[in-house]
Amino acid sequence: MASPPTQTITQVTDRCRAIVLKLKSPTTDSRQTESAQMVAGVQRRVDAIFDQLLNRYVYHEQERINQDLLARLKKSKDPDAFLEVFLIELYQEAIREEKESLKGQISEQERREMDNLSRKASDAKQKMGKNVMQADSANPHKESSV
Repeated sequence: MASPPTQTITQVTDRCRAIVLKLKSPTTDSRQTESAQMVAGVQRRVDAIFDQLLNRYVYHEQERINQDLLARLKKSKDPDAFLEVFLIELYQEAIREEKESLKGQISEQERREMDNLSRKASDAKQKMGKNVMQADSANPHKESSV
């Protein structure tokens, strides 16, 4: 089995930046609705947390890549996929941190209600996915899209 090609620090840094740009939303028009402004505010706060996480876990010593991450990428079968998943995990952590900071502004009862609603939404999503899979397996003539 061939080992993956070795990536330079510059290549990894460039790949990180490309993925980060995909994860962060582009700036929007200044004539926004109130809801769009709220979403943009949350996005800015999440992006700021994400930048802190990137500095902590990816970039070290003036934009150089964390040596642990670089070593792990060298061992990976698919370094690009590994890096993308890792950065998405960091972005999800930024979202979790922002969510927790906002949860501090609501009561314990409201948090429980929100958790129940989230659980119901997650259960419904899983059920919908199972129904789609069952429908696909029941229809052998359906063309698959790859």
